[in-house]
Amino acid sequence: LIEVLDAEGRGEAADSMLRTVSPRLIEQKDALNRRAAYLIRAGNYDAAQQLLADVVASGGQHDRVDAYWMLTIALRQQGRFAAALDTARRMRALSSNAAPTVPGTAPGVASLEAQILLERGQPRAAAALFDSIARGREEVESGSTAARRETWNLAHSASARAAAGDTIGVARLIDSVQSLGAASGYGRDLQLHHYVRGLLFVARHDDERAAAEFQQ
Repeated sequence: LIEVLDAEGRGEAADSMLRTVSPRLIEQKDALNRRAAYLIRAGNYDAAQQLLADVVASGGQHDRVDAYWMLTIALRQQGRFAAALDTARRMRALSSNAAPTVPGTAPGVASLEAQILLERGQPRAAAALFDSIARGREEVESGSTAARRETWNLAHSASARAAAGDTIGVARLIDSVQSLGAASGYGRDLQLHHYVRGLLFVARHDDERAAAEFQQ
């Protein structure tokens, strides 16, 4: 019921119910993380960061990774990009997936780090990190979930390349995003190549064709 209320955007009601749940039914750290998520969406960053700091200080590895993820988001939404980037890198170092199965690539948890690099004006560094995540492989991953990771991160790489003015790089990603998206189990991924095509048309100042692609 808590999750249903949250999905309906009724965060205050979900939070109120969460605080009545017995600790025997839900892990304390999970409860704190959920409460922090509601507080972040409400813009109450100070309270959220205090809860997350408690998890970082006393939680287990998995709980701390989750807390670092949300703490990074809270900092990012406040425009505190340097602190957000530092927190994202701490999370990556702590994550059990920090050593990907493909040498020289980055784990999926680094995606937030890459997004922050883009938003703080380092698009080429962001593109390189998204590319690295796309080339990697998680320990437990089927063909369709691998395609999902590759499609999603290459689409983000295209965003970063477009921001850097690298239209050749954007164009080269279109076929890969389309073929990988077709192998993914997510309906979203089937359409992402239209997004990359739209980015290219924007760069070429062809707004009519760009709008048509984005509508897809």
